[in-house]
Amino acid sequence: MHPHAPLYSLAFPLASQYPGASTSGVFTAVRESRHTTEPRPWSERHLQCVWFDPAFRPASLQTQTGEPVVVETPGEWNLEAGPDFVNASLLVGSGPAARRLLGDVEIHVRPSDWQHHGHAGDPRYRRVIAHVTWWPGAATGLPKSAVSIALGDALRHNRAFSFELVDVTEYPWPARAPRPPCADGFSRLTPEEIVAFLESAGEYRLQLKTARFQADTDHRDPHQTLYEELFAALGYKHNRMPFRRLAQQVPLQTLRQYAGHDPIRGYALLAGVSGLLPNRLNTWWDDETRTFLRRVWKLWWKLADAWAGHVMNRSEWRLAGVRPLNHPLRRLMAAARLFCSPGSLTDRLLERVNPESPTFLDNLTHLFSSLPEDPYWSWHQGLGGKRTAHPVALIGPDRAAAMAINVAIPFLAACNHLPPAARDLLRTLPPEADHRILRTTAHLLFGRDHSPQLYPTALARQGLVQIFQDFCLQDRTRCQSCPLPRLLAYPTASS
Repeated sequence: MHPHAPLYSLAFPLASQYPGASTSGVFTAVRESRHTTEPRPWSERHLQCVWFDPAFRPASLQTQTGEPVVVETPGEWNLEAGPDFVNASLLVGSGPAARRLLGDVEIHVRPSDWQHHGHAGDPRYRRVIAHVTWWPGAATGLPKSAVSIALGDALRHNRAFSFELVDVTEYPWPARAPRPPCADGFSRLTPEEIVAFLESAGEYRLQLKTARFQADTDHRDPHQTLYEELFAALGYKHNRMPFRRLAQQVPLQTLRQYAGHDPIRGYALLAGVSGLLPNRLNTWWDDETRTFLRRVWKLWWKLADAWAGHVMNRSEWRLAGVRPLNHPLRRLMAAARLFCSPGSLTDRLLERVNPESPTFLDNLTHLFSSLPEDPYWSWHQGLGGKRTAHPVALIGPDRAAAMAINVAIPFLAACNHLPPAARDLLRTLPPEADHRILRTTAHLLFGRDHSPQLYPTALARQGLVQIFQDFCLQDRTRCQSCPLPRLLAYPTASS
């Protein structure tokens, strides 16, 4: 282990065995982090997504010399060798000095990566008009008219932004070889070696999440950090950012001061500030729905004037295609019942859950899946929908498992409440539901007719996602230059 490794790394001993880990010293180029001594919870791929997506890209950008930059188009995502984006259009400067730059964009973590990656002498990079990095500074050897743009300060000052919100798998994927070379490498490993490899990647993934948690809790209230992360998790896939923003608009302390131990008061405040609370009754709603909404309105109307400047726009939420059980208005009742109860959720997490107990993970998941029944939302899948024959949990088992794996475990580790004695329990984490990235990666690595017993645990499944992000999304040579096949010659030891 590195002598300066953070304390939480003790909770994830297999992480250092994963070849994609920046601390392993085996393949540091995976995460473009040659200069770091501990894992960074985001990659160059995250920065590419931020640049490409206006939902994440800072509205106000400037060059290294202070000129304003307007991104007319970020460019087309290049899935082959060469600059990250081609055919971009930027308006740089203001007034008579303003000029339009047309060409390519290259993304790096540090300005010095331009030289480290050999771009200065590569003719494919002659049309680069902007070198976009996290850290500020100007690279040497850039094309004459190219500008340097740093994203770090602007993103750090945007409290609604978190790299956890950026799903790197939602953006263009490079093409893969019909049979990737790594499939041959995995075919030479025993099933035990495959599971060990995947679980080391899974622990590394959890360690990255923990690093982000600790960086956040180092400079602000950990209760608020947990609150925001769980709100984002309740947003499921498409509403993570507005849920996080709502948690910042209505901080945990404010919510608890107003609601006390009354979830309906907390729900009224959250629903009102979300901008999703209907402003009139539909004629087809039943009496139960009308009674419920009148009760919420009665509470919100007393608050509306004071909160007028904080109410979110309904357009911030993605509602089309969202399953009724995942609708934000229903999820907000789960949030109210999680946080408007006696004792803080953080204390309940730490007091009721013993990481050294054999039932630790069941208790952890149960904390989210066994919320008290709500008189309205436990019996309705949607607002005004038909009453169900049986109560439906506000947070289902799959979502509860995801919250335990992606939020609770990293939070406990960041707070040093996941000791090394608990590491064997990580293998009994409840697996998340199957999804496209997991299926895609398993098909690439093990072939169409493989046995799911090659990734039987939640840790192994987390590992498949991490491998996809570190290797499949990073390689743009149709697998020809991917380092994973040669790294498989050094399988992780089973432990």
